[in-house]
Amino acid sequence: MDRGRVFPTTVGTPTARQNLARRSFKPLIRAAKVPNIRFHDMRHTFATLMLKNRADLNTVSRMLGHSSVKITLDVYGHVVPGMQKEALKSLDELF
Repeated sequence: MDRGRVFPTTVGTPTARQNLARRSFKPLIRAAKVPNIRFHDMRHTFATLMLKNRADLNTVSRMLGHSSVKITLDVYGHVVPGMQKEALKSLDELF
């Protein structure tokens, strides 16, 4: 039964945490021939890509489930200076 889960068991229930990497995630990583990463690294990649593609910081923070934008900024603040530079470049092109 499909319940919209990313890594379900064969009967559609959530995969046990200890089995997720071994049975589901690592085989997908190998099949995709991408660098071996931790499951949690996808979260950081998502947030960084969203911010680099000019997603609103508040929106990204909510999508990550952070209780405040400050947490998002503390973790992903290294991405923001590049965003500021791009914003200034866009402003410069307007004038």
